[in-house]
Amino acid sequence: MGRWANNLTKAPYLLLFVLLISIGIGTASALVTITLAGNTIVQGTLTADNYFDTGNTQTGLDASALGGSSNTASGAQSTVGGGIGNTASGLRSTVGGGQVNTASIFHSTVGGGLGNTASADRATVGGGGTNTASGNQATVGGGQFNIASDAFSTVGGGGSNTASGFLSTVGGGADNIADGESSTAAGGIGNNATGDASTVGGGEGNTAGKAFGPLATVGGGKENTANGTRSTVGGGGFNTASGDDSTIGGGTNNIAREQSTVGGGNFNTASGDFSTVGGGNDNKANGTQSTIAGGDVNKANGTRSTVGGGASNKANGEISTVGGGAANTASGIGSTVPGGELNQALGDYSFAAGRQARASHDGSFVWADSGSASFVESTADDQFTIQAAGGSRIFSNSVSTTGVLLAPNTNAWGMVSDTRLKDNISEYSVLDKLDEYRAVEFDWKAGGNHDVGVMAQELQSIFPEVVNTGSSEGDIASAADPGVWSVQYSKLGALALQAIKEQQTQIDEQNKLIDSLIDIICADNPDIQICIEN
Repeated sequence: MGRWANNLTKAPYLLLFVLLISIGIGTASALVTITLAGNTIVQGTLTADNYFDTGNTQTGLDASALGGSSNTASGAQSTVGGGIGNTASGLRSTVGGGQVNTASIFHSTVGGGLGNTASADRATVGGGGTNTASGNQATVGGGQFNIASDAFSTVGGGGSNTASGFLSTVGGGADNIADGESSTAAGGIGNNATGDASTVGGGEGNTAGKAFGPLATVGGGKENTANGTRSTVGGGGFNTASGDDSTIGGGTNNIAREQSTVGGGNFNTASGDFSTVGGGNDNKANGTQSTIAGGDVNKANGTRSTVGGGASNKANGEISTVGGGAANTASGIGSTVPGGELNQALGDYSFAAGRQARASHDGSFVWADSGSASFVESTADDQFTIQAAGGSRIFSNSVSTTGVLLAPNTNAWGMVSDTRLKDNISEYSVLDKLDEYRAVEFDWKAGGNHDVGVMAQELQSIFPEVVNTGSSEGDIASAADPGVWSVQYSKLGALALQAIKEQQTQIDEQNKLIDSLIDIICADNPDIQICIEN
């Protein structure tokens, strides 16, 4: 026996066979423990009467304790396949093996492992250690210290995970909890899927859902919270999607409230209903349906207001816009600052651009250049104000050969008139056409203002080059009508000078003729006054 005992760990089943033969021959009895790889796999008393007593108990109707030792099959049709100290006490319950496992309720199953308990109808523990499946048809696949406590709940594995909600699931990881109905914690560590149908994909310390916040989702990251109904945090860290239907894609320390969205970045807040912050840092979309694309420390406070980016910009007015730049403010309804620096669009539907432009009046437009030492300001509603120390140019064709220029430090517009841009140059005759020209005074139909000028249709037959023709049919209500006729009054100055020149030529010729006549007269009458004066 000593020679065989020294080889127990190498050939336990061969030893058992030899012992059985030996007992069949003699009358002795012995306590036998068989180990494999340092673990006890079977223990019992070997006698001549019962061959090998393992200490298994089969008290249930049609119960079976097939192997191992100190196992109990006390439920009707229950089964213990092997192992040590296992108990199958439920009707048709099963313990496959392992040690100190318990299957205590109808159709419950423990596959193996150590200290596992399947204590509910059709509950299952596949293996591992100190796992509990206490909900009806709950399942723990393996791992350690896992609990599936509600009906149809599942823990796949890992450690210290709990699936306590109806149809809840924890895939693995450690210290995860799925306690909402149909909730899921796929993995990671310290995650909580607390709302019904809520999901945490992984990461650490994330929470999806609350008592009345179902369908929330956290994809991963660290210490993110999605506790609004249908709220979502994709990842990142320390983000909170607290409003219903709110979304945070990622980043850190972002907040999204009712039906709002933060794409990413840091310390951004979308607090207005349906508001959006794309990214950046410390941006706040506070207005309903407001938007901040990115940038740093921007605020969109007005309803449907927008900040494209930049830094320290504010869109305070309803449907106001700041495109970018720095320290710009659009506070009027429908006001706009496209960019630049220190611009203010304060009036409704006002526009301020450049640097230190201030459109204080409704409908005003202010453009300030880069050298503004102080604010360039509007002075009236619907006013167009430009500061351009380098001059202004307006071209009226696609090749920039026609238009007007306001040169630096001048007070009048000049027309483009460079000889190098012209061809087929000839002198234009004016004086012979002036008999048909007339200047008129009149009252404008809209507003009744008294004015002076010319009639475009009359002038077209005399000087067609200075008339922009329109439609000749029907009436028009305003100067904005596409059929309106107009006159290029600045060209009349050139024609007037030409007329004066032509008239002066006539005068010079007449003076020569007069001088000739005076010479003739004075030749015969030198003493008359005209001759004395000449």
